[in-house]
Amino acid sequence: MIPTGKGAKRPAEDYHLSRYACYLIVQNADSEKPIVALGQAYFAVQTRRQELADQLVASPEDQKRLILRSEMAVFNQQLAEAARNAGVIRPQDFAVFQDHGYMGFMEECAGTTFMSFEPDKNGESLCHQPEKFGNE
Repeated sequence: MIPTGKGAKRPAEDYHLSRYACYLIVQNADSEKPIVALGQAYFAVQTRRQELADQLVASPEDQKRLILRSEMAVFNQQLAEAARNAGVIRPQDFAVFQDHGYMGFMEECAGTTFMSFEPDKNGESLCHQPEKFGNE
């Protein structure tokens, strides 16, 4: 029930729209309204995400590797910060901390079903790829 102009209430119908219909409505609505501005921002972010994902899929293997390495650098910085917050302060301690992470990864590769030493569709083992450990 929604209120009408004179204080009465009337039933309102619910509509289920596709994502594309929502996109068209939000893009053509008044951006001065906060809910419309929020919707436009949402679709702008989602569009950019999809563009980046499509770009990564279309990239040659060397380009993908560089992109993934740059992402890994960010994750390593986050790991270093988490280690620092956990009390790992000296560089030697961090080296041990990181080594244990690699050993845990290798144990995971050997002992779980989601990642195994079996070759993938390209005939390469996921755990034996030198790229995973930066040994190239």
